[in-house]
Amino acid sequence: MRESEVVKNLNTFLFDKGLNYANEIRMGIGIPDVMIGFDIDNAHPNIANYYTLSIYSLLKRNEGKSFKEILETSNLTPREMKQSIGLLEELGIVSMEDSSIAVKDINLEHSGTTISIEVKVKDWKLGLLQAQRYLQFSDYSYLALPVEHIANVDKREVRKYGIGLLSVDNNVVIELIKPKISKKCDSISKYISISSLIDKISKTSNTIDDNFFENTSMIWD
Repeated sequence: MRESEVVKNLNTFLFDKGLNYANEIRMGIGIPDVMIGFDIDNAHPNIANYYTLSIYSLLKRNEGKSFKEILETSNLTPREMKQSIGLLEELGIVSMEDSSIAVKDINLEHSGTTISIEVKVKDWKLGLLQAQRYLQFSDYSYLALPVEHIANVDKREVRKYGIGLLSVDNNVVIELIKPKISKKCDSISKYISISSLIDKISKTSNTIDDNFFENTSMIWD
């Protein structure tokens, strides 16, 4: 079974489950073959730029202050600040009220739940390394291999890093190891991954649903 076939089988499985997913979400530290999103707000403001989100955080911390006062607390030029504020204004997140800046709360800490999956055919060691990187922007991360190569995986190593393990056989997906929730997940990076996921989904036939997430095992049952 080729890697593309494994991904296709995963896609079919997730589509039949009615889940929100997309392929190859490009993040600076990796590209998950499949990403799944749960409990994503339909009104999620799409911001897929780390710099812009960092400016949002700066503005939120200084809400109510004037442009000049906020500028003095940063190392940005007036032009850079105005450009970022302009982008956030277009999204309806920031507004100028008299001489102060008002900022809408988009709650970076609770933007949804994400699962990243790295697919490999044989090289599970490389796949495990990549799956670990995804914990920086995902709540959970899996390594997926075709069923005929699962026996080669050192399951102790997979468990050691809190990564989940999936066996894929045609359209049958079995969770062999349940992942642990990431302790490394950065809220801004995760928000970007969700924004990128939504952007990909919007270009396909999938639609964003508010699927409530409780237990990863429920996906694979």
